[in-house]
Amino acid sequence: IGVQIEAGLSLSGTAVARALEPSYRLRGALDQLFAGYDLLIGLTTPCTAWPHDRLGPETIGAKPAASRDHAAFTPRFNHAQLPALSMPCGTGRQGFPVGMQIIGPCGSDMTILTAALRAETILSVPAT
Repeated sequence: IGVQIEAGLSLSGTAVARALEPSYRLRGALDQLFAGYDLLIGLTTPCTAWPHDRLGPETIGAKPAASRDHAAFTPRFNHAQLPALSMPCGTGRQGFPVGMQIIGPCGSDMTILTAALRAETILSVPAT
């Protein structure tokens, strides 16, 4: 059994509930946001993609990046248990892909997929 699994198995139900509380608060805040908006669209990562022979970018915004700094934007939506989709939406100056994520309220999976299809159609139109 992995170290994280073993640690999780040692927690009491009360400790698990306490650990989930920030996720519930985040979900509540995002539910309020989605009361006024259908979707939230933003970057998937704070940087472009990086060479395939690296586990992560060496820098972000010209500053040294730690091993998980590129995953700054997606975890909050995972913790809030909201549907989200990430898709390529172009390339940066060095030709590496840029990712866009589309997030919606609980149950909006089809709305997100429809928005992604529309975005893909718009982004694939050659510039004139």
